[in-house]
Amino acid sequence: MKKSSLIVLLLIVTVLCLTLAACGTVLPNSSTGGDAEIHALYQAYAEDGGTLSYEEWLTSIKGAKGEDGVGIKSIDKTETEGLVDTYTITLTNDETATFTVTNGKDGENGKDAVVDGTGAVVDSEEMTDAIKSAYEEVFTEKFESTIAEYREINETLSNRVADLEDAVRQSIAAANANIGAYASVYVDSVLNITCSEPTNINVSGCQGTGFIITEDGYILTNNHVVSYETQEADLNDFRGYNIWGQKVYGAINVSHTYSSIKAAFDGASLYPSDTVLTLEVIYRDAAYDLALCKIVENPPIGEKWNSIPFYEGEVARGNRMLVLGNARGFGYSATAGLVSATGKTFSDTPQLTFIQTDAAINGGNSGGPAINIYGGLIGVVNSKFVSVIKSSYFSSEIEDVEGMGFAIELSKVKEFLAAAEVSASVTVSYKTVGNE
Repeated sequence: MKKSSLIVLLLIVTVLCLTLAACGTVLPNSSTGGDAEIHALYQAYAEDGGTLSYEEWLTSIKGAKGEDGVGIKSIDKTETEGLVDTYTITLTNDETATFTVTNGKDGENGKDAVVDGTGAVVDSEEMTDAIKSAYEEVFTEKFESTIAEYREINETLSNRVADLEDAVRQSIAAANANIGAYASVYVDSVLNITCSEPTNINVSGCQGTGFIITEDGYILTNNHVVSYETQEADLNDFRGYNIWGQKVYGAINVSHTYSSIKAAFDGASLYPSDTVLTLEVIYRDAAYDLALCKIVENPPIGEKWNSIPFYEGEVARGNRMLVLGNARGFGYSATAGLVSATGKTFSDTPQLTFIQTDAAINGGNSGGPAINIYGGLIGVVNSKFVSVIKSSYFSSEIEDVEGMGFAIELSKVKEFLAAAEVSASVTVSYKTVGNE
């Protein structure tokens, strides 16, 4: 038995002492120390034939120890010898302890009684009830005190949690408000791309955006930025002869990579603004509309290129996002908006899923990065819906479309990069960032 059991035993001693005191027991002084009531109880014990010394008797009463929360299971009279009754206390953990009282007979009801030297009697059943009542009173008081302490602790914790939630909301609000700051952070990571085909005057050039994803100079952009198509004869599709006797073949669209792909920073802080870089296409995939390029030159300043990390986390409807790019070929620019939806699909690109956004996207933004509030890449800008004119013989109308831009989701970008590493035997070591 431990602390709580000791409390029970002390309560027993206390009630017994109070019983003796109430019946007029003389309380002698003692040189051994301790409460007078305990010495009075020992005196009664000794007068009834007890043979233990005071110290031994006190040890027998107080020596048992129990666990916190152990209560009284039962109090039973287990032995009667002369005028001495022995009581056994059984605790809820099934441990036991004993104590003794003198007894007599109450001529009216015949019940066992506790007596002192004056002959006054107390019903032993009442004594037992008093012990239980005293214990329950103390236990209830301690229980209620403990509950009160826990409630106070819980209230304190609740206040702290509320403060923390408020701080998080404020931090997110501040991040949302300052998402445009990443336009300055990544001014040394986003490139204006210009493509041309000097050997073929019939091929129009292209302008778009690319961005650095690794410190050794790998760049992501759209496939349609760095490639073009020509219509050529399909020698496997012979159609016959024309009126001049020439063979006629069906046509096939053939995809080509631009032979000249140049990139430049616009207002860069780390690199000279007039720096023109040459890009080499390492791998491209029309089905994913993505291209992995590599900067041919070494960094003009330092040993590493400034890259944009990939975001490792969930992108959800309503999140803030930033679009960076070379809008309409006018140079580096930034627009912000919301993630309108995720997981969008289209029949002409069944392999892809897209983030839909209301951030302004224009020609030239293709291939640019979509950034979230943590400064992480969440997609590659790809396309937008535009207003269309519907007409018939009787009427025509304009179907307005506003705020429907799309970026290829990062999960599909990673699929593309995994294929590029295998097909081109390269390693693309991009960095990541979380939501902390």
